[in-house]
Amino acid sequence: MALVIAVSALRDQQQVNSRAMDRFDRRYAERVSWWATRRDRGTVTIQNRSPVPVLDVTLQLVEVTHVNDRAFSGSHQRRIGVQISDLPPCTMTVVNLSEPVMSDRIDWALRDADVIPRPHTDGGRLPADGAVLTYAVRFHDGNALWERERSDLRRLHSSLAEKDLTIIATTQSTQPVTDCGTDG
Repeated sequence: MALVIAVSALRDQQQVNSRAMDRFDRRYAERVSWWATRRDRGTVTIQNRSPVPVLDVTLQLVEVTHVNDRAFSGSHQRRIGVQISDLPPCTMTVVNLSEPVMSDRIDWALRDADVIPRPHTDGGRLPADGAVLTYAVRFHDGNALWERERSDLRRLHSSLAEKDLTIIATTQSTQPVTDCGTDG
C-alpha cells in the first residue's frame, strides 16, 4: 500500500514540476501580443511587454480560402512572412500593411507563394474570390521559437520552422509601453 501511495505522489509531483517548467519557459512569450485594425489589410500592432528583447519577429500572413473560424486552415493556403525589426523590451511596433508599397509587395509575394493544398471537396481549384488574410506572429524570446495566433501560443521546434516566402516590412514605427516588466 505504501508503494502505491509513493508512486502516486511521485506522479503528482512530476506533473507539478512539468507545469512549473512550462510556465517558466513561457514567461516572456506570454507577454507578446498582437492585434490588427482591420479584417484584411490595415495595420498590425505587435507588443512586447516582457523585460527581454523579442528577436526575429515575423508576421505570418496566410491567404486562406474556404475559411473556418479564420484559423490557419482551409481548402487552400498561400503563406508569406513579413519580416519586422527586433522588438526591444517594453515596446510596441505598428506595421502598416495598407501602405501602397507594402500592399504591392504583399500582392506580389502572395502570387509567387506556393499554394498549399488542404483537404477539400471542390476538385482542387483555387477560387478567384473569397480568400481572406489571417495572421500570426512568429518570434524568438531567447528561450525558444514561438508562434502566436489569435488565441493560441505554441512553441515551435527550430528545425520545424516553415520557410515561408519572406518580404521586409517597409513602414513600421516603434514606441515604448509603460505597463511591462516582471510584475505587470
